[in-house]
Amino acid sequence: MTEDQPSTGRLFRAASVDDEVHTDAIPALPSERARVEDVLPDEAFRSEGPVAVVAVLEEPAPQVSEQTETPTPAPVVDGGLSSRWIWIIIVGATVLMAIADILIRKQGIGWVTGVGLLAATIYCAIASQRACMWWSAIVPPLAVALAIITVGQATLTRSNSLLISEALNLLDSLGRTAPFIVASVITAIIICFVRRNRARRD
Repeated sequence: MTEDQPSTGRLFRAASVDDEVHTDAIPALPSERARVEDVLPDEAFRSEGPVAVVAVLEEPAPQVSEQTETPTPAPVVDGGLSSRWIWIIIVGATVLMAIADILIRKQGIGWVTGVGLLAATIYCAIASQRACMWWSAIVPPLAVALAIITVGQATLTRSNSLLISEALNLLDSLGRTAPFIVASVITAIIICFVRRNRARRD
């Protein structure tokens, strides 16, 4: 170091970890210009003041919650008669009872056919699927009409006009079975409403 450097008048010493001052510290000033009072005392490295300790805390890793997969419930299968079976049962029972009606009473389609229609309609309204149960209130009139067109031809009264004979036979048969048709439709509607309300409460 040259004498042209600005003099600070202080001598720096290095303190080790065990708080010992090294005697071989490099003076900031030449030895001939250093003063004893400018030398830092050893107590300067032994401060009684509190020492701030900075603790580095490791941030906890975000816990990934394992989402338990809830098993998907199996779809509830609505057991019961489908719309196809409603048609088969109501129409089939009506036609069969119409044949029995003609063979037993020999007067055409009447109350025997109506009783069979009512019984088949009630069964289908109760045993059908909820999605198809309303068909039990639609099919009865069509089933009677189909029975009149097919089985009812056995009691057809011949006249000069086939169209007039068919119309008279249709009106006569419908007049006899009308109470049973109305009873079947109303009963089916009531049963369907009861089933729907019960399903909503459940």
